[in-house]
Amino acid sequence: DTLDDNHSRLEAARETLRAAADLVDDAVHDLRAYDDTLDVDPEVFADLDRQLVAILDLARKHRVHASELVRHAEGLQAELATQGSDRSELDHLRATASAERARFATLAERIRGERRAAASSFESAVGACMNTLGIRGGALHVQFSEAENESGIDTIEFFVTTNPKYPPGSLGRIASGGERARISLAIQVAAAARSALPCLVLDEADVGVGGTTADVVGRLLRALAEHTQVLCVTHAPQVAALGHHHLKVQKDAAQDTQIEPLPGDARIEELARMLAGADVNERARDYARTLLDDAARAPLH
Repeated sequence: DTLDDNHSRLEAARETLRAAADLVDDAVHDLRAYDDTLDVDPEVFADLDRQLVAILDLARKHRVHASELVRHAEGLQAELATQGSDRSELDHLRATASAERARFATLAERIRGERRAAASSFESAVGACMNTLGIRGGALHVQFSEAENESGIDTIEFFVTTNPKYPPGSLGRIASGGERARISLAIQVAAAARSALPCLVLDEADVGVGGTTADVVGRLLRALAEHTQVLCVTHAPQVAALGHHHLKVQKDAAQDTQIEPLPGDARIEELARMLAGADVNERARDYARTLLDDAARAPLH
């Protein structure tokens, strides 16, 4: 309005601007009136925010843009429909699983009964073997507890008594190192005597024992060898002398393992070396011959 120019076009522009200002005022009035009618609920906005977060998380999980989620969901539904259209194989697998489950339960119950029936005689055999190996008053106790696993519906733990004055305890907690070696051997011997093992391999079964006990170990293994093959790695001459065969195991210069059968005098010489070390003498050889003679007269049982 301050322009001092009455040009017709400027007058037309002024009228247009006045009309526009009036329209803006009307629009502001209408918007304020509309705003007054809105009922703003903060929980609605919070819910929308949660939905947006869920949509974005889902898009990241499936590695698609958020705008592609609907199409992606439709594709997954179509794939699921094709996979679930034929339920015959699934029904067959379920029936097979159910039958195998029933078979497992039947066999597990049978194994449980056989284990419990065999436990008493096994305990007696191991206990007798422990006493033979010098653990006087020693006994094995087989403890059963219910637990389903690949071998049945029981777990078994061996408890031992090494002193009749005290209650039985777990093998690792009760027994000393030497006792554990002898108890382990007793368990293996008793188990092998009651099984159809074609061969029993023992790595230093005499560890932690010596003298008379080593001789007893050798005699146990010799008796066991009457119905199963026994391979025993040993550094005890008393055990080696009681074997039906003696094999010398050593490494050559190239660090290759060499296994040499020892017949006759070679066996006597090796037993003498095991007895006397590097200083082999005639006395050691005589004792080696004595061990072999005693072994030949050893009772089988």
